Amino acid sequence: MGNFNHKPSFFIVGAPKCGTTSLDHYLSQYPELTMGPKELHYFGSDLNINQEPLSEADYMSYFGGTENMTGESSVWYLYSKNAAEEIREFNPDAKIIVLLRDPISFIASLHSQFLYDGDELEKNPNRAIFKEDYGESVNFRSRPPYLEAASFGTQLERYYTQFGPSNVKVVLMDEMFADTRAVYFSILDFLNLPEREVDFEKQNTRKSLRSPRLQKALRSKPEALKKIAKVLLPSKELRHRIMQNIEFLNQGGRIAEITKENKSRIIVELDSEISKVESLTGFDLKHWRECAE
Repeated sequence: MGNFNHKPSFFIVGAPKCGTTSLDHYLSQYPELTMGPKELHYFGSDLNINQEPLSEADYMSYFGGTENMTGESSVWYLYSKNAAEEIREFNPDAKIIVLLRDPISFIASLHSQFLYDGDELEKNPNRAIFKEDYGESVNFRSRPPYLEAASFGTQLERYYTQFGPSNVKVVLMDEMFADTRAVYFSILDFLNLPEREVDFEKQNTRKSLRSPRLQKALRSKPEALKKIAKVLLPSKELRHRIMQNIEFLNQGGRIAEITKENKSRIIVELDSEISKVESLTGFDLKHWRECAE
């Protein structure tokens, strides 16, 4: 990659549904800091995201014209097997911020997001989580499986290997929202920035489509909407099922809870990943395991 004078100094690399949108919002308010657009996903050549690739010049254009420190946040960098090494090759001095939450609530929230986005067609998470065939997806050519997405230990280890523990800060989502100000200031300290007060309102906390106007549009299926849908989603079956999902959510459809049996199965299958996070960070994650009880 070419040499630029003003590369991003830090990266919020995920995980998705772990408070990254809120943290990006808090940092974007900081006077001496400029955040690039969220979810550029310039790195992570293995991600198979249905997104127009950025040239290096286009990517760097988001971080020019300012003397501020710059940062970027893309939630699938953590999941990617390649992004950590690619970011290090781009900027070996970069600092990395990782946000995590317990695997059970993470998977439940990710299922809801995938359903909302049209990347999941199975409304019941108990059937969706462990299935092997994911079918077509709107945003991915190959959508991340739930348990792999929650394999935080393996993912985190890649960043510790590439950047070293002193340049990686791991934040637990529940702690950030329990004492947002203190955690935010600790992140500023990690970035060597002086403390500044910002608005700590949560962002992207819940998806809600309960809109009569939207429901009317879905039912009437205007020609413009149908033409756009056909371009974005060539598969007629996929378009139909996604419209069903949106109507289901818009009408306040209740998504099933993950059963106790499946919660236990998730923790059993991810126990070594939880242990690896504990070993890397020094955190006691007993409460993650207790989420299955």
